[in-house]
Amino acid sequence: MKINNLIKILTFSDILIVSGWGFVNPIFAVFVTQQVKGGNLELVGLATATFLVVRSVFLVPFGRLIDKKRGRLMILS
Repeated sequence: MKINNLIKILTFSDILIVSGWGFVNPIFAVFVTQQVKGGNLELVGLATATFLVVRSVFLVPFGRLIDKKRGRLMILS
């Protein structure tokens, strides 16, 4: 099976971006717990969970919308 080179590049860049955020999250947690008044690990967990839930809810509808418009709305994703 031949995979398009553009798809390979986009997949690789997505992996790099996601793993990069994996390195930033612990630094963000330390920042929130030390610099934000009233900040604790529960707040960091709640913010991360809220982001992931909202992202997962909107990911499929936006994907379908982009597919219907044939890539004209790629900037939204």
